[in-house]
Amino acid sequence: MSLIKPPEIIQRVLDCVDILFYAKLSDRVSTESYAKTYGAEGHPATLKFLTPSWEHSRRIMSSGSFCKDVVQFAEEKKDMINEETMELLEPYYNFPGFLPVNAKKASVATEGLLMFVRAMYQYHIASLVAKPLQSALAKKQLELDIANRKLKAATDSCIQAQKLVSELKHRLEDANKKKQSLEENQQLLMTKMDEATKLIHSLGGEKLRWSESCKRFADDKTKLLGDMALACAFVSYCGPFNFGYRAKLMTKDFYEECISLGIPVNKNIDVAQLLVDDATIAVWNSQSLPKDQLSVQNGILVTEASPHGENTDPLLVRFPLLIDPQGQALMWLKNKEAKNFPYTGTTTLGHRNLAKITKHCVEQGKTLLVEGVVDEVIPLFDPILQKKLKKKSRNRNKWVVKIDGEEKDYSLDFKLFLLTKVANPLFSPELSAQTTVIDFSVTREGLEDQLLSFVIQNEQPQLEVKRKQLIDDMNKATIALGVLDKTLLDKLANSKGNLLDNVELIRLLRKTKTKAKEVNEQITASKQTQKTISEKRELYRP
Repeated sequence: MSLIKPPEIIQRVLDCVDILFYAKLSDRVSTESYAKTYGAEGHPATLKFLTPSWEHSRRIMSSGSFCKDVVQFAEEKKDMINEETMELLEPYYNFPGFLPVNAKKASVATEGLLMFVRAMYQYHIASLVAKPLQSALAKKQLELDIANRKLKAATDSCIQAQKLVSELKHRLEDANKKKQSLEENQQLLMTKMDEATKLIHSLGGEKLRWSESCKRFADDKTKLLGDMALACAFVSYCGPFNFGYRAKLMTKDFYEECISLGIPVNKNIDVAQLLVDDATIAVWNSQSLPKDQLSVQNGILVTEASPHGENTDPLLVRFPLLIDPQGQALMWLKNKEAKNFPYTGTTTLGHRNLAKITKHCVEQGKTLLVEGVVDEVIPLFDPILQKKLKKKSRNRNKWVVKIDGEEKDYSLDFKLFLLTKVANPLFSPELSAQTTVIDFSVTREGLEDQLLSFVIQNEQPQLEVKRKQLIDDMNKATIALGVLDKTLLDKLANSKGNLLDNVELIRLLRKTKTKAKEVNEQITASKQTQKTISEKRELYRP
């Protein structure tokens, strides 16, 4: 296409571009000029129109920034179109055939420029409606921004307030927890103070009893070796003798031997106090063992002669052979060993199933009490008495024994008691060596005491019943006190931390104090009753 005389539609399009760019038009613009165009059906036509300004348009188009200027105008300067510009563009916009489809016939570039011109014209018309709306929108947007800023400020303030409330809640919770902790500590301290007061009172009440015990223990400690030597001699040799001869052996013969060897020892030693505690004696008394010294000594001998349990060496055990004309030992052992007897109970030397019963007791760890011994025992018991035991190969704590030709497991809980009613039996040296002979014969003093009890029981039964009840209550209380003392000492020895925190220990101490007071009161009442009974007894003594 020649730039000297291009098609008129191109000139008209460029005139529109010049108008948009505020470029200079031709000095002579006539409305009487004729312009070639296209009719409604696309046929060429010639109509009156403005004179084109091609020379000015060619200079603008020839510049190297024309395309860039068009794009920049569309992006940045379209809002600068005013009413004067629109008035100048209006004849072109309404000119028949001034359409992109017709401009395309001249050139594709012209089509694009015309589309640009028409778009700018239409944009300005649309902006006349949109700009007030945009202004209103901008105003509302500004108001919205202000409202949002206020909302944000209010929200931030609310968040800060919520944080403050949350922090205050946490402080309140911490304060409540601290308050609860302080209240709990206060209650704990009050409890400790109360328990400490009770503990001081309890310890104050027990001080005298424990102080006396400590003094006695200190003295006994220096003479412990000699006392144990006398106790061993008593258990080993004094069983077959009566009470008087036992006293002679202990206070004269054995005592003088210890003195000659330079061994500290108590002269008038009481084996009952040395080898057994009052609680155990009380248990024996509640099991029908008489309370005289001889009976208590015999109880010690029986117990020491029949040890049992896993730590027992069966080769060192000498089972007791009891001389029991009055049946006191039998009555006591029936009560003492009631839970350990076999299903047949006690038996006799002539029982037809004695072998079967013996095997059962040996194997199951039961107590075998055999009555009817005269001077000797049958050979059935020889393997037991002569310690013909042997260990099992796989376990050194397991033993076996052959009884009546049959090998049986030997339980370390097995106990054997042999009883004779003969007042003065003649045992062989072998039997005496294999057993622990113990004389349960009642002494004159003991028999006299029992007879007087029978007389008082018949003449003044209420007094005797009261005495027996007091003795029984005192025995039970003494047993309970011994158990409490043992438990208390164990708790004290194993107690860790603050003693006041051990509520169980403090309660046990108070209970021990109460029980000790109860026992002392019962002892006092028993002594008074015993004194009254003794006075009444003397009235019946010949």
